[in-house]
Amino acid sequence: MSTLSFDYVLDDKIVYTENAYVKDGFSGIKKILSTESFEGYFGEQKKLVAGARYRPLSIASFAVEFALLGQSERTSHLINLLLYAFNCLLLFRIFAMLYNHSSYERNKFLSVAFIGAMIFAAHPLHVEVVANVKGRDEILTLLACLGSTYFAIRYLLSDKVLWLLPTFIVFFIGVMTKENTVTFMAILPLLGWYFCKTDIKKVALVAIPGVLATLLYLYIRFQVIGHFLEGSVDDVDLLNDPFKGMSVGEKFATITYTLGLYFKLMFFPHPLTHDYYPYHIPIMNWAKGGTLVSLALYLGLAGLAIYGLFKKHIVSFCIVFFMATLSITSNLFFPVGTFMNERFVYASSAGSVLFMAWVIGHYLPVKFGSKGKMISMALFALFMIGYTAKTIWRTPAWKSMYNLNAYAIKVSTNSARANALMATAIYEQQYLKTNSSERELREQLIDEARFYVDRAVEIHPLYSSALNLRAGVMAEQYKFDRDVKKLLDGFLEMLKVKSNFSYIDEYLQYLNNKNNQDINFALVSFYYDIGSFYRIRQGAKSISNKYFRMGLEIAPSNPQLREGYDATR
Repeated sequence: MSTLSFDYVLDDKIVYTENAYVKDGFSGIKKILSTESFEGYFGEQKKLVAGARYRPLSIASFAVEFALLGQSERTSHLINLLLYAFNCLLLFRIFAMLYNHSSYERNKFLSVAFIGAMIFAAHPLHVEVVANVKGRDEILTLLACLGSTYFAIRYLLSDKVLWLLPTFIVFFIGVMTKENTVTFMAILPLLGWYFCKTDIKKVALVAIPGVLATLLYLYIRFQVIGHFLEGSVDDVDLLNDPFKGMSVGEKFATITYTLGLYFKLMFFPHPLTHDYYPYHIPIMNWAKGGTLVSLALYLGLAGLAIYGLFKKHIVSFCIVFFMATLSITSNLFFPVGTFMNERFVYASSAGSVLFMAWVIGHYLPVKFGSKGKMISMALFALFMIGYTAKTIWRTPAWKSMYNLNAYAIKVSTNSARANALMATAIYEQQYLKTNSSERELREQLIDEARFYVDRAVEIHPLYSSALNLRAGVMAEQYKFDRDVKKLLDGFLEMLKVKSNFSYIDEYLQYLNNKNNQDINFALVSFYYDIGSFYRIRQGAKSISNKYFRMGLEIAPSNPQLREGYDATR
């Protein structure tokens, strides 16, 4: 319940707080359904990620919320909490249905369904989807997946074909919420194979609602976006494509390594962060131990799954469920824009907790009797105490952007994005709110922000947001030290990396207008250096001309600037 006092953070502005279609309330739902998911924020369809995004129903839920209740952090977080609680209850119901209709020997010890639902509810990996309002798409998606699973099981346990209609409807709601639902096309028929004593015809028939719903979704998506899986994006930046610059071998070695991290976090969720961007996850190759261990792990899991498939063993189902639901966000088949994210395994975690619940509630008591029950109780207590403590510790990170970045930078020290966001948080939420009379504190804060932004640029030298922030921090430092040469040397270094910095150009014009002799002396040297740098670059004469011209504004008779300007006209 602590999340009720939390702010909107990260992508909440894209899907809710600054989304024009959401702010139109009920009248905006038509636009949400008929446009790409980023259009309500950017005002147009942009190719920011490969394949674009069409996830209208989760955004439509915000439009309904806004129309009925207005924009309120407390309301948004309360809705997420209630939906999460419903997730846990529905998961309990489905676990009970699956286990009670399997061939496993019944025992009167702790219920597998109860253990699974409790571990799921307490799992620290779920903090992000609950505490981040944007995480509602994951919660609603799993609700739809579990809902379609419930109706599919009802069909499999009866001869009533009518149960396939709500299966189709709820499945379609799921894919319209988030395309991850498509992985349940494989899960639904496997339910019949593993748990229900039914013929192969019914097992095949239960797959039809998922297939039809997915085809309908793809048709609508194509009509709205204009393509199925177009790979091109407007700006192929490292922060949108973390594999940029890697060889094919490095790419798939890194993906394999992250799959191992996902598996580890399922059972041992530490450390946690919201930022897995380059290069929190290092570039891997096939000679590194982490990659090889992960590869061996997944080959072993695949072997167990295949072996248990024919025996219809619950462990095999848990593995297949985990791997199938993870596949769509693994980067193996579709780029997701980052190496990994905790919210990406929200649905997959249902498979892992079912396995834990089976071990605790069934395997140990049946295999080892009274001693096994004692071990089970201790293991269950260990999971619940450990997971609950970690969740309590993790949750405050999501209270505000500053908290989130302060927590993340302790873990994601090698992430360019985490360092840049930390610098931004210090600048916006501490520096700008500090009284201008507190000079010493303000200097300290701007130095701290400079440390993080420099680290971000060190990791990703072409990171636009970090570079712009770096220029702003340099300008703030100049207010304290009045060292114009230091400032201009910093600008020169940045302009040699990237030519288009509107902020730098605006600040240079500001310095030009001051008409200060000492400043002008430093500016003349700066304009000559940067103008000459771009003068010798092919196709960069217009940039060179711009800086020579700015120099001539303050020193119209300077022969070097005049010569450079004439040469670039």
